[in-house]
Amino acid sequence: MLLKLPAVLAVPTMEAWMLIVITALVWGLGIAGAPTDRTRWTGFFISSAIASGAWAVAASYRGAPWLGVGKSARAVPDAVG
Repeated sequence: MLLKLPAVLAVPTMEAWMLIVITALVWGLGIAGAPTDRTRWTGFFISSAIASGAWAVAASYRGAPWLGVGKSARAVPDAVG
């Protein structure tokens, strides 16, 4: 378990965190260096929108049985043959 989620479900969450960190480091430091530069602000808002979308996708997977994880996966008996 990773982040109290199965590994397959943790991947979108880690992807969202990666985008948030990159946004903060690249565009946050750029804005701190030149706060009046519109290009850096535009990049910051576009990158923030992409990171927010990734976070929304990651949140949509929480609680969903996916790839043999969850209640519906346990309801099917193992076929040992």
